[in-house]
Amino acid sequence: MFLLWLAGCGLGLDLLVRDTGAPIVEEPPGVSWTVKPEVLAFGETWPGVATTQQLTVKNKGDTSLRLYDLGSDSQEGIEVTLAGAPILAPGESALLNVAWTPMEPGYMSTSLSVSAGPTEEQAEAVLVPVAGTAMGAVVTISSTAYDFGEVGIDCVEEFSLTLTNTGNLAMQVESVGMHGEEGFTIDSPDDLPWVLGPFQSHEQTVRFTPSDLGPMNGEITFVTDVGEFGTALQGTGVVDEERTLSFDVGEQGRSTFIVDVNLTAIPASSEDQYSTFFVAALPTFFQTLLDNHVRYRAGFVWNVNGAVDGSYEYIDETFTAAEATDAALLMIAPGARGGDNDANFRTIQNAIVANTDWLFEDSSWAESRLCLFTIQRDTEASGGSWSNWVMQAQATKEDPADIVYHAIAGPVPTGCGSAEAFRDYDQAITATGGLLLSVCATDWIPHMAQVATACTEGATGIFPLEGNPMEESIEVSVDGALMLEGWAFDASLNAVVFEENAYPEFESTVEIYYWMSGGCG
Repeated sequence: MFLLWLAGCGLGLDLLVRDTGAPIVEEPPGVSWTVKPEVLAFGETWPGVATTQQLTVKNKGDTSLRLYDLGSDSQEGIEVTLAGAPILAPGESALLNVAWTPMEPGYMSTSLSVSAGPTEEQAEAVLVPVAGTAMGAVVTISSTAYDFGEVGIDCVEEFSLTLTNTGNLAMQVESVGMHGEEGFTIDSPDDLPWVLGPFQSHEQTVRFTPSDLGPMNGEITFVTDVGEFGTALQGTGVVDEERTLSFDVGEQGRSTFIVDVNLTAIPASSEDQYSTFFVAALPTFFQTLLDNHVRYRAGFVWNVNGAVDGSYEYIDETFTAAEATDAALLMIAPGARGGDNDANFRTIQNAIVANTDWLFEDSSWAESRLCLFTIQRDTEASGGSWSNWVMQAQATKEDPADIVYHAIAGPVPTGCGSAEAFRDYDQAITATGGLLLSVCATDWIPHMAQVATACTEGATGIFPLEGNPMEESIEVSVDGALMLEGWAFDASLNAVVFEENAYPEFESTVEIYYWMSGGCG
């Protein structure tokens, strides 16, 4: 908008002093003048282009007039100049050249003031309405700067930016871009160019998703056919808490197994029903161990002497579930021809002695949990007191709690189907906090998963984190040395998991630093 002021016409007044000394005001004779045209219309023009119109001031009275205020200094874009002398004798006229050079598109509607009179003190003004239109589009952006404030790492904040054409011709938005630090984003426009008519708008959503701590800056820019326009952006990434957890690598990640399989569950034996259930469920046993990222050693036995048959001394986490299943079946394969063995306490105790080398190879394995797992359909027949057998097993461990008995056998007190109640052994299971699962179930897959999980509880090879960790912030150190590889964060476990060849040595210290968020919103 452009404001234009001109001073106007009227009657001047003389100031006279009478004999009394009191001032009086009298009208000077014959003061009369006009300004033509009564409205000054420039019509349509373009920014930067000068357009000139003329005003005619005529002295219609019988006394001379002087032009005073032409309003030429009061309005940007308008310049008023006088063609000729500023004094008009009676009957004379003067031309005022009014030039308008608009600076930008828009509508102009204002007044121009022209002042005239016998003297400056007696001059009065005439207001002449002035109008014009500068053609073009005008870009108006709803915000030239926006601060998202503090936003949690990986959380999303949005705001809507409005681009409006406040001009009188259509405009075109050719491209939209985002510049600056990561974290500020927009959806890539797929409908460019945008054409905005007069007073049409387009909304653009801008997002801030910080991935790091501290202040960040960016800018969204709109390239149009009338220029480039932008909004400066800023925001600050914050976290609710920083946390460091420390783990001493000892029992963590290790568990050992002696699995005593009775003839009835060994493939190629006369009891095909139980062996079918056992073979179908065995891969689940090993897969559960792998899923829990446990480091384990397991030996399968069938003979009362406790020896592990086959070509492997023991099975461990380097085997796939399928490979481990094949190895376990080879360990017990001779049992299909070896006769029934119901002396489970004795078999297990002999197996501990026979496999001492790998069960107690070093302190890391000696201090691990030892699960004594029997699969049987008959009652226990070792003789002697169950408590004595348990004490013998516990004597091999510094901590008696590291010995736990489990079984898939006949439930106590009545048994089930053709299976006898697994008396005495059930006492050992109860005393050590183990599981007694029914041998009469037609699906042993849940049984095998339960036993594997129970044996690895508190002894998994994972390093559990607390709260809601931000994955990209996690740093892992072993004995003070930063580990850049060899580990990963498992979101399903909310834990750090090491690769086999990178697992920390026994008695080393693992420190895990991370940012923790309470969530977004």
